[in-house]
Order: sequence, then C-alpha cells, then structure tokens
Amino acid sequence: MDDQPGRDVSPLSSDDSECALGLARLVAQVESMVQESGDPTGFDAAQWIAQWLNEPMAALGGKQPAHLMDTAEGQAIVSNLVARMQSGAYA
Repeated sequence: MDDQPGRDVSPLSSDDSECALGLARLVAQVESMVQESGDPTGFDAAQWIAQWLNEPMAALGGKQPAHLMDTAEGQAIVSNLVARMQSGAYA
C-alpha cells in the first residue's frame, strides 16, 4: 500500500484503461513514424500527442481527437488520421 497522502492508488476503470492503452499505442505510432521519416533527436512524441489531441481537426468535423479516445472505434479513427497525415492524404 502506498502511504503517500494525496495519491490515488485505486485501479483504473476499464474505460480509463482502454483510453490509456489507446494513448500509448498512438504515441508508439507517432514515434515509429518519426523514426521512419528522419532524425527523431529531440522529438517528444508524447508531448506532441498531448498537444495535437486538443486541436480541432477539419478531418474530424472540427472535433478534437481527444474526444474520440475513449472508445476503440474512436482510437482507430484517430490512428487512421495520423497515418493519413504521414502519407499526405490528410484532408
């Protein structure tokens, strides 16, 4: 048991776990894309994702990608959007 005050040590809900796993997969996807595209030195994929998820996207009808990360289907949409950005098919 963690005795530090103010720390919540309860397990994540299944929804929160799904979201956390989706974020981890998305960070890995971006890291892989950057590795393939050139020099990843100094690039922080997790930080980039954190900012990007909160930007309204025209390809999502003006919605923020973060709003889709709570379901597997939404995560797939966001992942596909990132892949389209890499390929130049982003619209």
